[in-house]
Amino acid sequence: MKELVPDGSIWQGLNDLYDGLFRAVGAPEWQARNFNALIDSIEAGNINAVGVPFRLILKNDGSSGRGDEENGCRFC
Repeated sequence: MKELVPDGSIWQGLNDLYDGLFRAVGAPEWQARNFNALIDSIEAGNINAVGVPFRLILKNDGSSGRGDEENGCRFC
């Protein structure tokens, strides 16, 4: 199984998150920048450069596991 490992160490907000995730799957430039569009493109297939199955591993996302800003999650 292919592993996609975007590095979130410089992500500052949602646009950076989208850029990292869309780059990891090889989404086309015309792709809408939201999670619904990302999920749709993964489920439909033949849109992104990387198809399923794959494992997405976020590297350096700034969180410590609790999923809130108090613990470093900038996207919760």
